[in-house]
Amino acid sequence: MMANWIKHTRQAGLAGLAVFASAAAAQAQATPSGHSFFWELQDASALIGWSIVFEPDGSVTKQTSYIYHDGTPNQDQGPDPIGQWSLGSDGSVSVDWLHDAATHCDAWPAYAPGSLDAVPDGDCWLPDEIRTYISEGAIGGFDG
Repeated sequence: MMANWIKHTRQAGLAGLAVFASAAAAQAQATPSGHSFFWELQDASALIGWSIVFEPDGSVTKQTSYIYHDGTPNQDQGPDPIGQWSLGSDGSVSVDWLHDAATHCDAWPAYAPGSLDAVPDGDCWLPDEIRTYISEGAIGGFDG
């Protein structure tokens, strides 16, 4: 079964993501709780999709989907735990990644549905793994 988020990602991500900018979007949100992000990368053998969710319990999970070009059945993996996030008393957010260096945001970025590129300092929490995906051409965004 192909995950619904990869269908949404493919439609929204490849059709072009709209970014809604407003004065309110410039203000930091207090917590990443419940927020989900996605990336998809067109590889030579498959469309590879990643969904990262900041769970309300403080965990961070990742689901990976593969849509193969050669007719191989689609494959879904996860959701798997990949880290823990915590909120500091000053409003800062730290993420301890299981397989990557910890990251820190002075305040959680104010995201609006769409591309992550339009959010000033919106990548403060990204681990090296996702930065590598982006350098390889992954398209990413925020679902809410």
